[in-house]
Amino acid sequence: MGRYPEEHYRERKNMPEVKRWLQTVLPIYNIREASAQQQRQDDIDFLGEKFEGEEVSFEAKIRYKIYPDILIETISNVTRRTPGWIYVSKADILVYVFHENDRVVRGYLISLPDLQKWWRKTGTHNDYDIRYGETHSSEKLLYKTKNRVIPERDIPSQYIIYHPEYGLMNPITDEIDSSYLR
Repeated sequence: MGRYPEEHYRERKNMPEVKRWLQTVLPIYNIREASAQQQRQDDIDFLGEKFEGEEVSFEAKIRYKIYPDILIETISNVTRRTPGWIYVSKADILVYVFHENDRVVRGYLISLPDLQKWWRKTGTHNDYDIRYGETHSSEKLLYKTKNRVIPERDIPSQYIIYHPEYGLMNPITDEIDSSYLR
């Protein structure tokens, strides 16, 4: 299947649905794939524009079952000990969705720079469960990832841009932020 593992193709196949979902919760336009260089060097999946033309970058994570938590990848390849997206992604927003039956059924938008600061300052000091993921290609194990399980309640609410139950959030007041509304 080329140089990318099957999980990469599965995630890429579902990315159009993730982008459609994103456009239902934020006024983002001109959504497009990040360049191969941006994807590789900056761990950015796609780009979009706000009303005023400001470019916004996104890192997207898809889970294929609903959980009450998010996984933060701390090591992207256990054997090579390469850092996970929580350390290397330069995206503005983390798009974290749960995907079932060919559609996004729940999702969060989180300020990634703020989440990264929180992780370095506070999150790493907590005893979060560890989960290992595996990436395969044609039934062959390519590499394992190391993730920390973060309960939703532990994610600082001021970093959540969109919450699946509360909608768009204002980072200062924790109220619904009407500035994002169309």
